[in-house]
Amino acid sequence: MRKTAKKILSIVLSTLMIAGSSARFSPQPDESAFTPIANAENTEKDGFFEYSVENGKATITDFDKKYTGDLIIPATLGGYNVACISYWAFYGCEGMTSITIPNTVEIIKNGAFADCTNLCEFRVSDENKNYCAYDGVLFNIEKTSLIAFPNKKTNGYQVPVFVNEIFNAAFYGCCDLKSVKIPDSVKNIGTQAFSKCSGLSSIEIPNSITEIPEETFCDCTGLTSVAIPNTVKKIGTRAFENCTELTAVTIPDSVTEIGWEVFYGCSALASISIPDSVVSMGGGVLGGTAYYNNKNNWKDGILYCGNHLIRADKNTLCGEIEIREGTKTIAGMAFADCENLTAVTIPEGILEIGYGTFQFCSKLKSAHLPDSIKSIGLYAFDHCSELADITFPDNVEDIGWCAIDGTAFYRNKSNWENGVLYCGNHLIEANSSVAKNYKVKDGTKTIAAAYESMSRDGGFMYNNELESVVIPDSVIFIGPSVFFNCENLKAVTIPESVKNMYSSTFEGCKSLTLFVYADSYAEQYAKENGIPFEIISKPIIEPPTEEPKPDEPTTPKIDAIVGTKTVTVGGTTVLAAVGGVKAADVRSAAHGAKLLDRFGNAVNDDMPLASGMKLVFHSAIFEIAVLGDVDGDGAISVADARLALRQAVSLENLNGVYLFAGKVGGENVGVSEARKILRAAVGLDDASEWLK
Repeated sequence: MRKTAKKILSIVLSTLMIAGSSARFSPQPDESAFTPIANAENTEKDGFFEYSVENGKATITDFDKKYTGDLIIPATLGGYNVACISYWAFYGCEGMTSITIPNTVEIIKNGAFADCTNLCEFRVSDENKNYCAYDGVLFNIEKTSLIAFPNKKTNGYQVPVFVNEIFNAAFYGCCDLKSVKIPDSVKNIGTQAFSKCSGLSSIEIPNSITEIPEETFCDCTGLTSVAIPNTVKKIGTRAFENCTELTAVTIPDSVTEIGWEVFYGCSALASISIPDSVVSMGGGVLGGTAYYNNKNNWKDGILYCGNHLIRADKNTLCGEIEIREGTKTIAGMAFADCENLTAVTIPEGILEIGYGTFQFCSKLKSAHLPDSIKSIGLYAFDHCSELADITFPDNVEDIGWCAIDGTAFYRNKSNWENGVLYCGNHLIEANSSVAKNYKVKDGTKTIAAAYESMSRDGGFMYNNELESVVIPDSVIFIGPSVFFNCENLKAVTIPESVKNMYSSTFEGCKSLTLFVYADSYAEQYAKENGIPFEIISKPIIEPPTEEPKPDEPTTPKIDAIVGTKTVTVGGTTVLAAVGGVKAADVRSAAHGAKLLDRFGNAVNDDMPLASGMKLVFHSAIFEIAVLGDVDGDGAISVADARLALRQAVSLENLNGVYLFAGKVGGENVGVSEARKILRAAVGLDDASEWLK
């Protein structure tokens, strides 16, 4: 059964990826596009049908493959209206000759009728509001999406001009189909759309198409030629796999990305041109082709196609190598298992070190990466056990999980700073000894992805001691699952510089509040992912509106004001306080005092004191500095610690009361002051101690 086979295949591939085997495999595409997902544990049977029930409606999940003849799908199963036909539900029902769909059906999933080899015609109830049949072909009711093509239809087919989408697996297994003409009205061709069309010898791909997705023409063993239009930007994983009659392919300059094993098993493919426009390439692209098997195409143990490094021969390659100048890409897993490789120098211009590129190069000691590198794929240097010399350049914008797992660099304890491993200016992993309230070091560019199915593999995963994290404004990328299941994480400050996070980045963080800037990517991210957040206010620095007059009394009975004291800074008298003092406390202690906010407006009694407020007392005006409240919002928070730290490293220019508010432990605002403010913000220190 296809469902079981797919599940087993997925498990096997996952195991291979974790084990690092050199066997042929690739990272999985989006399985939801073409994998059965029926939950067998919750299904029931009614005659030939297997179905599940949800919200009072039935979904057909499987069908008896022994059925023969015309099939009329019933409107109800087990007393429930049939509303959905699930993924691959009728896959491989070779005996069916026609299918009639009732008016109750609302949703038909990918591949529902794939590989029904004797199916001649679709029929749909005239009362169905979602689907229709036209010339025996299944469409949505608007006829803009071609859903499924009956396998037994022969010869050629002209896709109607009113169609703008070909559904996933729409022509899957149409072995007798000889040719297809697709009009320019079609903008999208789905995953596996023409997979296993073994009789298909030619196809016209329109100029309206920008992507050839996963397995589109996989196993089209009769396909002899293909013209890829110059509108296509991406060719997906296994798009032309096992097209055994394909002899030549020219990829246009528009293409920038080539997926995994795109031409794998195209045994007759001897001529192929890959343009310099390609900047990302998966592994196994030419595996099993005539080009790959031609020894004349290999030089010094390395196979190139144009300026693209496809594969290195693990049995030939040894010692130190310099990848040739002008190389545009290094394909995924290109050097995997090259156990005799000891050092590699990569030239400028290459943008990506892909999935498993150097995985299990057990004698590799050093890798010199150019500044042009922007992406480090998962498992890129995984288990290069002797690799001690490696630095990821600052231009790297994303790093996959296990990028340097198992390397000598990873195992070297001296490379870990207070429980955290950095590679260059990139945070790779934090272990359980990291501080409860951690500040990512300034200058950090990315926080590498983590892998949620492992107990410890990247980021801060599963750290139940972690309570707060401050991320500096140098960080642009926070990878998937970085804070996965940090159940006691309460606060993470995310700067405006961060432009990329994932839905799983904070998955399982039950107590989390994000501190973000207004209108930032982080604010939008918090809203979209349902994470509580608070807006960080930037301080507004204003001079006093009026200078105190020297001939008037300054502050009679000022020491009687609860929780405050006076200090003199640069000739200006400042009233200092700590958090928790309310306006009412000041007024009750200093009769006749007026309290104004930074804009000169009267302050309500229940408002807390905040840096920047002004006290008018006996005709004198005093500015208020609440120690620790560096941003002037009246609270001591992680945001204040961040501002203090930025002042300490000259990234911020605080002055006046805001500068004084940061001086909680010395004459200047330094890293220690930032730490004290952070500790007070999360309840580890008592801010009132600062006034002693």
